[in-house]
Amino acid sequence: MPVARLAVRRDVMDALAPTGPVYQAGTLSGNPIAMAAGFACLNEVAQPGIHETLDELTTRLAEGLLEAAEEANIPLVVNHVGGMFGIFFTDAESVTCYQDVMACDVERFKRFFHLMLEEGVYLRHRRLRRALCRSHTAWTTLIIL
Repeated sequence: MPVARLAVRRDVMDALAPTGPVYQAGTLSGNPIAMAAGFACLNEVAQPGIHETLDELTTRLAEGLLEAAEEANIPLVVNHVGGMFGIFFTDAESVTCYQDVMACDVERFKRFFHLMLEEGVYLRHRRLRRALCRSHTAWTTLIIL
């Protein structure tokens, strides 16, 4: 659930309703469930070792994907940082910008996406990025590979 915080000078805040003429609202603005979810999320990501664990899992996944692609003679680049990663079917040495992404083999990605679905692995359907989260484990990584 989306959560945001607005921190500006007093004169800007005074321009917002209810004291000022500018109406500001959002679907979940101040919603108690959204606030509780945001608080729980912040508590979770503050846990010791969470970022290191996500990085290790993502590195293991990226290396496994590259190894499998190499064995199948499929050109692949996997970018990753922290828990985020991108899968790019390309002969290029690297994928570093939007133009590089758009030059990748979209048909091969579509086939990969649907084959993963058939195996019970849901990946984000867009080509740009994916992410592991706190609930993923080494076992999850093995299942994906």
